[in-house]
Amino acid sequence: MKVSKLMSRKLITVTPDDSVERAVQLLRQRGVRHLLVLKDGRLVGIISDRDLKRALDPAKARKRKTSEPRRDFFPAGTLRGSRNHDARRHQH
Repeated sequence: MKVSKLMSRKLITVTPDDSVERAVQLLRQRGVRHLLVLKDGRLVGIISDRDLKRALDPAKARKRKTSEPRRDFFPAGTLRGSRNHDARRHQH
């Protein structure tokens, strides 16, 4: 089976400049646990409900070794939209 059979095509996104409150609102409204972070139509990160909970609750943030989101899953510059896909049209 291929990933394309399982992946979601309805992308829910935020920008790096959106507020944490906006991200929480989107997670609740859309019933998702992760948001793609796009800048100028390029994927620059992913934020999870867990990241937001930790940011809003300092006690939980102390349990994590770093308060920075993990960026080691994808080396910088490796995630780019295909020529046939413009992520900007999926922003909400």
